[in-house]
Amino acid sequence: MKLIVPSQEQNELLLAWLQKRLGGGDVPCQCFAIMDGKRLVGVLSYFNYRWPNIECAFYCEDYRWALNRDGIVEAFSYPFIQLKCNRVTALVERKNKIARKMVQRLGFKEEGMLRKAGPKGDIFVYGLLPEDLKLRKYRHEKPKSTASA
Repeated sequence: MKLIVPSQEQNELLLAWLQKRLGGGDVPCQCFAIMDGKRLVGVLSYFNYRWPNIECAFYCEDYRWALNRDGIVEAFSYPFIQLKCNRVTALVERKNKIARKMVQRLGFKEEGMLRKAGPKGDIFVYGLLPEDLKLRKYRHEKPKSTASA
């Protein structure tokens, strides 16, 4: 699994792909393609940047990328190194147990619940600080590739 930084045009296509799967409006964001060889298996998106915080959303057909050390370093280099954020926020639907487990595996901490805030009910709020990232010794590495999708 590999994270790819898209061109501006590709970013718009990835955003449309993500919105079709997650729903939601047209929010400006930076997307990253999660590739398995030449196949797109997911999209990671950062949006609502208000320094020192940024929100993230993702959809994956295969969550193995979250266990890939290089993929995690690349995924969090953008908010923590490039944008110099102090935290990343993830909002996850209560019923999406797979995503909740995945964000916890990455080091996100559950911070609260927004009652009836999502189309399917409650939303959990998760926060990630650089020191929470499970791969602590890698959290300040720069991404190895900036290839286009």
